[in-house]
Amino acid sequence: MTDNPFTDFFAAEDKAAMDEGRGQQPNGHDDATSWGDPDMGVPGMHRRTPPQLPVEVFGPEWSDWIIEAAEAAACPTDYVVAPLLAAASALIGNSRWAQATAGWSEPPHLWVGAVGDSGNGKSPGADCLTREVLPEI
Repeated sequence: MTDNPFTDFFAAEDKAAMDEGRGQQPNGHDDATSWGDPDMGVPGMHRRTPPQLPVEVFGPEWSDWIIEAAEAAACPTDYVVAPLLAAASALIGNSRWAQATAGWSEPPHLWVGAVGDSGNGKSPGADCLTREVLPEI
C-alpha cells in the first residue's frame, strides 16, 4: 500500500505515471484537472424494480395514512415511510433504548436516506409529514 490509498485502485502503469508526474492521469486525460464527458448510460443501467414495501406492518391506521399520503404526493410509499421512521426515531430520542442483552443496549436512532432519481417524489413524500404530522405533534 502506498502513502496515498486512493492510488491503490489504479492499474500499476497508471500509478507509476502518477508517481513520476508524467503521462496520462487514470481518467484518460493528460491534464489532471480536465474531465471527459460523463457516461450518461450509467445512472439508468441495469436497475431492478425495488421490492414492494409491506405497509400493513404499520397497522391499519398508519397504513391507510401512508398510502393516502403517497398517492397525494404521487410518489412510492417508501418516500413517505422513510422520513416517518426518521421522525419517530428523533421524537423518541433518548427516552427509550432497546436492550438485546443485559450488557447491550442501543438508542433508537435511525439514519435514513431516500434514494431515487430527481423528480421521483422524494421531497413531496416527506412534505406531508413536515406539513401535517410534525406540527400537530
